[in-house]
Amino acid sequence: MSSKVEICNMALGRVNSPFIDSIDEKSKEAKICRLYYDQCRKAALRAHGWNFATETVDLALLAETKPEWDFVYQIPSDCLKVIGIVPAISGKKIPYKISGKKILTNMEEATLRYVKDITDPNMFDDQFIVALSYLLASDIAVPLTGKPAYKNNNYQFYVNELNQAKTADADEAQEEVEDSILNSRN
Repeated sequence: MSSKVEICNMALGRVNSPFIDSIDEKSKEAKICRLYYDQCRKAALRAHGWNFATETVDLALLAETKPEWDFVYQIPSDCLKVIGIVPAISGKKIPYKISGKKILTNMEEATLRYVKDITDPNMFDDQFIVALSYLLASDIAVPLTGKPAYKNNNYQFYVNELNQAKTADADEAQEEVEDSILNSRN
């Protein structure tokens, strides 16, 4: 179980700054964390198709048309990153174009796979929490310490953590594919 304050304190610890008791307190550290937290959270979510934040939904058809596309759908309001239109046949990519908060495609009754804007830290994967804390530490380092080295080091740790998470998530997804193949043979 994690909280926004715990994630901020992880980041503050990474830049050798005092911890906070509340995100709403009047300290410089809390003010800087408030300024950067949501931006970093969204950026870290967008950086990868995290299993915990991936959603699949049927899209809402809009009553409008666009040249070269048969259908116009509304992108969900909590969508941070479109992963793609779910194909009816596995492995086949469905062409689409994003236009503002709409997605254009030639697929009827389209289903979207996307990265959802998860705000509740209790829903976060442990690796995501670590990655987010490093990204947040990178962003708050200079305003709090004036030390660019803290920014650069924490950003590198963020990139490393992100790469490890991508590998772990891919392994988990691979197991699901292998399980479904095995189950289909039984």
